[in-house]
Amino acid sequence: QLQSWIDQAIMEWMVLHADADNTSSSSSSGDSGVTMQRLMQQTVEYSKGLFVFPTRGYDENNYWSFVSTVFPFFLFIMFCYPIISVLSVLVEEKQSKIKEG
Repeated sequence: QLQSWIDQAIMEWMVLHADADNTSSSSSSGDSGVTMQRLMQQTVEYSKGLFVFPTRGYDENNYWSFVSTVFPFFLFIMFCYPIISVLSVLVEEKQSKIKEG
């Protein structure tokens, strides 16, 4: 309700100032300028309310349904190399300390 009241007040202000500008600038034309009725007719297509925003339809992505069977295997392979590298460095360091004494 507050929004409607504010919108109405803004539109009335526009009408008053547009009419004042029309009468001060040129009084020769027979058109009275902007009226409240005319302004309402121009803005009737911009109504307020709750509307569904137009969006594309939902596209189903089947990627994970196909990959889900082999994904754990790829995760295992992906982490094997770094783990093996770290373990080999630790073992070599331990062996070198044993040899040093």
